[in-house]
Amino acid sequence: PAIRTEAADSRTGTHTGAADGETVIRDTVACTNLIKGKEYFLAGMLMDKKTGEPVKDGLGREIRSELTFTAEAANCEKVLEFKTEGADLAGSTVVAFETLLYKDTEVAVHADLKDADQSVSYPSMKTEAVDEGTGDHVGAVSERTMIRDKVTCEGLVKGKEYTISGILMKQSDGEPLKDQDGGEITAELTFTAQAAREEQVLTFSLNTSLLQGETVVAFETLYQEDRQAAVHAD
Repeated sequence: PAIRTEAADSRTGTHTGAADGETVIRDTVACTNLIKGKEYFLAGMLMDKKTGEPVKDGLGREIRSELTFTAEAANCEKVLEFKTEGADLAGSTVVAFETLLYKDTEVAVHADLKDADQSVSYPSMKTEAVDEGTGDHVGAVSERTMIRDKVTCEGLVKGKEYTISGILMKQSDGEPLKDQDGGEITAELTFTAQAAREEQVLTFSLNTSLLQGETVVAFETLYQEDRQAAVHAD
């Protein structure tokens, strides 16, 4: 027998997912050269592409899935589902490894950390916003102020295009900050990932002459192919 697999996030149906709430990875396993009517055992586990180690949940348990089935034909497809909390996967690219057993004997393995079809990425973001003039978290009131928001992204897929969208919020009431014309103050940046971990900078331009005594907070959202991949909003 031989097995060929493709893993995808259940919500997006793609190789990129958002790490929030319960997360399910569906791993479609195409099996060939089975014996019709015979029973097989399929076992899978998630591996961290960066470290090569098993991915573990919040309780320190490896994230596994298994299935016992009787072959309906020589060639058939089966689905393994890996379930965990999105927080366990944030900032990682995970790879599904699979083993097929017949009568307790390993008859096929698919385990390749470099296989894009077996991989699902769950980006995360860490950010730090500073006043461009002072270089820290305290700025001077001015008619023209620049806030530089350094966004550190992890769990990206090299060669894929991403967009970071940001908006400034008032800490006092949680509402978007408005400019003198009543418009929200936003920034956006599109880039192609050169590595799994990258830093990008959003620049917000605003007039702070009416903001004396106010604290503003930058909220950011990361998109990949128009799908939300990560959010940092606190």
